[in-house]
Amino acid sequence: MYSVSKVYSEDQRHSTWVFEDTETCMPVLHPTLFMLSKSGNAQSTHEKDLRAISFFYTFWERKFGHSFCYYLIANKYDLSEPISELENFFDWLCTKQHLDDIPLMKRYTI
Repeated sequence: MYSVSKVYSEDQRHSTWVFEDTETCMPVLHPTLFMLSKSGNAQSTHEKDLRAISFFYTFWERKFGHSFCYYLIANKYDLSEPISELENFFDWLCTKQHLDDIPLMKRYTI
């Protein structure tokens, strides 16, 4: 799954929030690029943005069985499917399914 954690520079003077895959312990590509583009925002904003993104990534992976980054690359960054899933994502949040570890029914596999 995914986690949001704070990383520090070697001298502990600088820090930033990172969205990482807990299986590989590596930062996730697209959220990392998004946060780098928003580097002027406050650290607390970065953390909140990444936590919100983590909910969507978890929703996507539970529903489709693969990561959202994989979907974007495999579909040449076509956003029509993710946009159509926003209502389902909102329902998923409202029913507090993001608090459970139960996978959603997979609709299809890429």
